[in-house]
Amino acid sequence: VKLEEHSLQLEEPRPTEIPKKSQYRPYDERELQTLTGAQILLFFHAEWCSTCRNFDKQIIESSLPKNLVIYQVDYDSATELKKKYSILSQSTWVQIDSTGKAY
Repeated sequence: VKLEEHSLQLEEPRPTEIPKKSQYRPYDERELQTLTGAQILLFFHAEWCSTCRNFDKQIIESSLPKNLVIYQVDYDSATELKKKYSILSQSTWVQIDSTGKAY
């Protein structure tokens, strides 16, 4: 019986691929940290906000650049993020990098 030598090769974690249909998605801090080469916007959104709903419609109906990811942040529950980025009202936008640093 001849045993063949096999080696286990671990792949480097790859950055999250940005599927075209899901460039606008709920905020996910863990996913955010895996994005490289993407332009990232946080949209502080409230369901009760008519301006936010209008932005939603425009975002969903538009063709976004491939390297753009928009995270929808729940304005009513994201207290820590609102403090971090000094957010005072819903329908506010913040551009950040993958470490969460605002531009």
